Amino acid sequence: MGMAAWSGLAGSGDRAALYVVGGAAAVCAALAAFLPPVPDHAYQFWMAERLLDGARMYVDVGAADMHPPLFTWSATALAALGRALGVAGLGIYPVLVALATLAALAGAWRLGLRAPLLLAAAVAALFPVAGPYFAQGEHLALLCALPYLVAAAREEQRVPNSLAGRVAVALAAAFGLAMKPYFALVWVGVELYRARHGRARELLRLENLLIGGAFVLYVVATALFTPEFFRNLPWLAALYPRFAPVPLGSLLLDPRLALIVAGMLAVRLAPLAGFERRLADILSIAAAAMYVALLAQEKGWGYHWYPAVALAVVLLALAARAYLSRARPLVAAALAAAALAWMPFQVARTEALLDAFPGHRTELAEVVERFGGESAFVAYSHLLSAGFPVVNVTGSAWASPYGHLWMVPAMYRDAWAGRAPLRYGQEGRWRALEADILERLWAEVERQRPGLVLLERPQASGFSMRRWLELDARFAAWLADAPLVARVGPYDVLRP
Repeated sequence: MGMAAWSGLAGSGDRAALYVVGGAAAVCAALAAFLPPVPDHAYQFWMAERLLDGARMYVDVGAADMHPPLFTWSATALAALGRALGVAGLGIYPVLVALATLAALAGAWRLGLRAPLLLAAAVAALFPVAGPYFAQGEHLALLCALPYLVAAAREEQRVPNSLAGRVAVALAAAFGLAMKPYFALVWVGVELYRARHGRARELLRLENLLIGGAFVLYVVATALFTPEFFRNLPWLAALYPRFAPVPLGSLLLDPRLALIVAGMLAVRLAPLAGFERRLADILSIAAAAMYVALLAQEKGWGYHWYPAVALAVVLLALAARAYLSRARPLVAAALAAAALAWMPFQVARTEALLDAFPGHRTELAEVVERFGGESAFVAYSHLLSAGFPVVNVTGSAWASPYGHLWMVPAMYRDAWAGRAPLRYGQEGRWRALEADILERLWAEVERQRPGLVLLERPQASGFSMRRWLELDARFAAWLADAPLVARVGPYDVLRP
């Protein structure tokens, strides 16, 4: 099908379906604005507030954060906006992302995604399929890149027609794909595809130069404004892969991979031509790139799977459309209605996940408010959810330069998992790092004197976070005088 057939809607059935899809998107966006903050978002916005107060990234806060600073910078800008408006930046974040998602859908529609069925699939992919991962870096990458992916499937070299439109599409894609270095694979794959099916000079088109230039400027800005990230990078790159790794076999046998492969095979076998064929190829390349990013991260967490799974949903809709005729509007409306019905469930599910083991958000917040008073508190745990969003909910000060102690199970990987005898105290490669972490932790204890401590209880292997902290005699003496006042989930609550 050529682009002429995509320039408008075929009949009243398509127009009615489009209204249903648009209405579903608007309601899903409104519901998404009520999604509660997950630990990653809460932690980023807490850091943003501290940066506005003069803290240094990767030193005073985020001292072991393995992510480049783009998300934190963005959160800092929103936190500053929130202060000017008298609201919390974390509170307006999901609202702005919901609006940005609608803008991305509108942009994709204007650029060629005119079929109601495909638009409905995109609505489902960006809203209910995202669920608890809404507004995560992976979600931002996908929504920001969607107009770029659609535009790249067009034969015309200059899409959108206006210079401002082309710049906006390219910079939005650059912003999203810069969330993690792995996501640049999407850009590389798409541009190589265009060059192969067009001319080599396609590599010099404006969009490509803007995206590449934005990536270079981002690296330069990171070096200039947060040089500590590159100073930390050698040990982060060596240690982080040891934290919560998932075997390659598990990632290859995960049923979500079957969905991704099904989507890619479906469009390969479907009778597609012209724009639809190019769109199928480009979305398949993007899905494959996002799966490679998943493999490179070696974690297999749900939000790592999300972009490839979401793209598979759109691929399946694209393949199904090739076999539908008069039923297309009805199927599009049904898919939009299903997305709308699913979205409230995902909001409720996210709330439930935050309060379930091991997060215990509500219980922990109640304990901190009951026993912490006006003093700072700290959680010594390998889980980010031990402190966030509890800090944001209670407004308490956080007495640690780290969001969580993921470094401990990484340094003691085998002992933590029960594959080696318990032994505390590093020798060799991680000895200096371990000593530095303990020194930084104690420095914050002395500076803030936290009145409440959440201490992760021993693992099934017997590995004890308390025993690890007691490598430093100062922690041993401090914790010895701290009575146990409560237990919540995997945590002992101590009151020094």
